Amino acid sequence: MKFIGIDIGSTCAKTVVMNENKEIVLEFVQPTGWSSVDTAEEIRKKLVENDADPAENVCVATGYGRVSVPYADKMITVLFEQNNMSKARQYCQKAIETNPDYGAPYILIGNMYAKSAKSIYPNDAVLAKAVYYAAIDKFEKARQVDQNVAEDAGKLANTYRAHLPSTEEVFMHPDLEKGKAFKIGGWIGETVTIR
Repeated sequence: MKFIGIDIGSTCAKTVVMNENKEIVLEFVQPTGWSSVDTAEEIRKKLVENDADPAENVCVATGYGRVSVPYADKMITVLFEQNNMSKARQYCQKAIETNPDYGAPYILIGNMYAKSAKSIYPNDAVLAKAVYYAAIDKFEKARQVDQNVAEDAGKLANTYRAHLPSTEEVFMHPDLEKGKAFKIGGWIGETVTIR
């Protein structure tokens, strides 16, 4: 049994295959091109050529791959789309335990955090913005551990930095203080440092 991870981004697609001993046995990056569906099929052919047929192994996909890789296990994607964020995060954490240098699960967790911000604090726009600290931390972790996703992770981090609470909002909010820890509520439950 092998474990296949595919992340299809807007400019490139990253694929990694691990064996049961958690050793990377194959990895490659290729341009996405005009069609992520065509890219998914090219990846499938490469995997089959390298004794890693997705039909016979565990395969998950992120990015555009969540919809364009028909041979991937859709469990994490389905949980994400059904807003079962806590369970989806558990699957991502298992992937990280298997390969701590794999950045895609960190990106998925960051995206789940960002998506949840307003539902965790529906009546407090400033605290909802503070959730983005946790998302940014995950994007930065992805960039740190996996050069294959560093560019995409950096773009996501910068996107959400633009939506963090302003200095004035932090100063005026009774629950926030620059340089201090803040525990995010809801299913996230992570502690971040207000910057």
